[in-house]
Amino acid sequence: MTFGLLLIPLGIIWNVFFLWPLLGLSWAWDKVPLLRIPLAIVGIPLAAVGATYVALVPSMGDMGSRVMKLVLCETWPFSLDFWRSLRGIDVPDYERFVQIKKVMWALRAGPEPDNASYAGQVFSEDGTHVANGVVYLGETWWAESTLTGEIRQPGIGEDVGPNRKLTIRCFSFYRLDSPLFEFPLTEYQVGPDVIRFKLDESALKGGR
Repeated sequence: MTFGLLLIPLGIIWNVFFLWPLLGLSWAWDKVPLLRIPLAIVGIPLAAVGATYVALVPSMGDMGSRVMKLVLCETWPFSLDFWRSLRGIDVPDYERFVQIKKVMWALRAGPEPDNASYAGQVFSEDGTHVANGVVYLGETWWAESTLTGEIRQPGIGEDVGPNRKLTIRCFSFYRLDSPLFEFPLTEYQVGPDVIRFKLDESALKGGR
């Protein structure tokens, strides 16, 4: 009981001086790109001090919470993405997703990153070849059977468009004459130069 009472003010210090400021600065990093230099001047030292604080405060056996706090500090300026992911909200940018996974692996808070890239072709429902791009795939850390990914190529969003049934064929960059695997894609988000998606690993035909 004594140690539990001791952790209450320590937890308040974490929330007031580190957690919410880091999340706020992370939000501002995305929303106001022109302020990224001053935000970095504040955010980087704050994240470093926050990580030191977490390392010095006793965990009282709750190592999971301690590691998650360290990840929040170590992933700044993407702390808000990680915070949202803990609540089931996807990380919107694949590069951020990869960086967060690398930090988690370094802290032994997640599996070794398995992210991979392939040459890809996009086909419409009638078999028409509509676009090419680079396909990025990786396992999500909350469900090993779920894959998150992107297809990138300048102008690919205009070529493909939303709300279509697509088939993605993936090739090795060293051999483009035979696909390694393919998968159907019916739900995805389209940007000017990227298609973002999630799928179940069982949807892959041919394996990875």
